[in-house]
Amino acid sequence: MGPLVPFEIIGSEFNYIIAIVLGFFFGYILEQAGFSSSRKLVGVFYGYDLVVLKVFFTAAITAMIGIIFFDYFGWVDASFLYVNPTFLWPAIVGGAIMGVGFLLGGFCPGTSITAATIGRIDAMVFIAGILLGVFIWGESYPAIESFYKSSAFGGIKVYDSLGISRGFFALLLIIIALLAFGIGEYIEKNRMNKLKLDVTGNRQAKTGMAAFVLVALGVIILFIPANRQARINEISAKQLLTELNSDEHYITPDEVAFRIMDRDDEFRLIDVRPSEEYREFSLPKAVNVPLENIANRQMIDFLNPEDESEEMIKVFYSNSGMLADKAWMIYKRLGYKNFYVLKGGLNNMVETIFHYDDKPKPVNPLYKEALDTYRFRKNASEYFRGMEREVKTGGNKSAPKFEVIQVEGGC
Repeated sequence: MGPLVPFEIIGSEFNYIIAIVLGFFFGYILEQAGFSSSRKLVGVFYGYDLVVLKVFFTAAITAMIGIIFFDYFGWVDASFLYVNPTFLWPAIVGGAIMGVGFLLGGFCPGTSITAATIGRIDAMVFIAGILLGVFIWGESYPAIESFYKSSAFGGIKVYDSLGISRGFFALLLIIIALLAFGIGEYIEKNRMNKLKLDVTGNRQAKTGMAAFVLVALGVIILFIPANRQARINEISAKQLLTELNSDEHYITPDEVAFRIMDRDDEFRLIDVRPSEEYREFSLPKAVNVPLENIANRQMIDFLNPEDESEEMIKVFYSNSGMLADKAWMIYKRLGYKNFYVLKGGLNNMVETIFHYDDKPKPVNPLYKEALDTYRFRKNASEYFRGMEREVKTGGNKSAPKFEVIQVEGGC
């Protein structure tokens, strides 16, 4: 639900509730627009009702314009949006099958659900056909798997494949959509007169102002920089990848153990595992901030207080380091400094420090560095064993639970 969740307009726990509400109203609008009627839907194939074409173009343009502006103003990061990978020939064959099913059945999957909820028997039969098709697909998948995965192009974008800029493609799509609307209405009018039909909802509307606004937005998008407007101190994706591939953002278990034993005031441990795992076992004085809450704006402020020393070192850790790496990437991309990751995670810390009693002492006294490491880890192992309770609970310093900021006003 970005940007509502990241900007604390709503809490993440309301995602599913809002999805249900939006789904209900989406179905209601489809039904009110006549999309529960198979005759209206298949009208696009016969030329007397092109409302489906208009809806598809409208949805595409609305989503496109919204994402471009949201990305530019930093409300969402389009580089993190998932793009379905393209498998060219499977997509063409699948689209043809979908089109034939649409023409014969009179519904697409979404509109069939809408029609079935108001008791349309043909829609119920269509849904039964969908389920049968899913079963056949699942049973035949091993035989067609090689074709299904053929002609893979990855998550390509149309404007990249055409060799044009994102802004020019957006303007071009808007113009094509407006032309499609105009030509569609002309075809509808001729076909309706020829067939002597009076399709409800096909009354022509005054769309001149809307067309002007769309073209104006397209021209604005044409001059919007391709790179999103970064937040203050935000680094580029390329720089983030470079630092991620280096080891500079890792901190070793030895240094973590030393700072804990030294009771360093400018050192902070952040456990990003689920709360249940944190309560069972965690490092001393670690604060628990589960990964799903790490991008919470109030949590970001909590981990980056204004009066904090510039020398403060903050270390994310999880069991293996995977969750901690994700947390580090989020904060590093936002431009926050002095965040590190415990190398190898808690598992490596336990193996390297806590269970060091079983390691043999170096026999060659010339290896002073190895001997010093052995002595330190031996002492650290005894130290943490002596504070077993604090190691298990981490001091029970979970991050505070912030209340969701409510938005006032509106209708």
